[in-house]
Amino acid sequence: MRDARDHRSTTKALVVRPVEPVPLGAARLAHARLRALMTGRPGVCGVGLCRRGEGYVLRVNVVDAAVDVPTDVDGVPVEVRTTGPVAASGR
Repeated sequence: MRDARDHRSTTKALVVRPVEPVPLGAARLAHARLRALMTGRPGVCGVGLCRRGEGYVLRVNVVDAAVDVPTDVDGVPVEVRTTGPVAASGR
């Protein structure tokens, strides 16, 4: 039987690289490219920009996590948010 301490020796360290802040102008250009790429894809609910720290990232809202989305566009990171189906509220 393995000791509870055994798992520590096999656990890999997670390396997090700092990301340089992306200026709004660069994020807007990448947003236009990402929108063109994702428009009409099944499971994509929306594509937008989000502020992160001193810069911006792209965000793609999807129905489920199985939708294939790039990790970055022109060096701008892409966040994926699983929202489920989105419908108009009909006010």
